[in-house]
Amino acid sequence: MSSPVALVTGRGYVSQAGYIGERLAVVSGINLKTVGTTLIYTVPAGQTALFTMAFVEITAATAITIGATGGLGISAGEADVFAPVVFAGVLAAGQVWAFQSAGLTRTGPAASVVRYGNDVAATGTSQTARIHLFGFLF
Repeated sequence: MSSPVALVTGRGYVSQAGYIGERLAVVSGINLKTVGTTLIYTVPAGQTALFTMAFVEITAATAITIGATGGLGISAGEADVFAPVVFAGVLAAGQVWAFQSAGLTRTGPAASVVRYGNDVAATGTSQTARIHLFGFLF
């Protein structure tokens, strides 16, 4: 399930729809006008990660008319943690898209690399984002 929401700030913990998680990573400067992948997080040695949420926060945008399509994943295709979606209505700086786990979810064993995949570029002049990844380590 995904939907636009307001970004939760504070000590790095978030609670929404009953999920609580620690902020595992924040990566800035992601160009949503370019198709490609960006490394977001590597699971530490000796740990397993359970991913609960991710926020795609728009940090700058000029004349965007259609949002990018993107997802997060460990496997090639960047779709097995949070499946790619069109960031509908997320066009301007300060707007946020939220990915939330629901039902079947993906864990990442030690050394797993989570990447953001920008599958379809945003339509417009320019758009950059910061991604916040939340979850648990055990």
